[in-house]
Amino acid sequence: MRREYLTTTYGFPKGSISSDEKGRQTASDNAGRILGRYDPATDVTHSPSGRPIGRGNFLAALISQAWNERG
Repeated sequence: MRREYLTTTYGFPKGSISSDEKGRQTASDNAGRILGRYDPATDVTHSPSGRPIGRGNFLAALISQAWNERG
């Protein structure tokens, strides 16, 4: 499994995106909470509960949104 970390311009971790052997990706915030999943076979991003969010890969946007909403 491959993992890519997203950071702020100052190097603080925002979250990560991990990929499995079939190319499916999972986004997590820096506390390890799952924010969403992307399946390239269907080209759809899903919420952690499985609800479709939209066509395309929105995982980086979900991480940035979670980072901006943190308290």
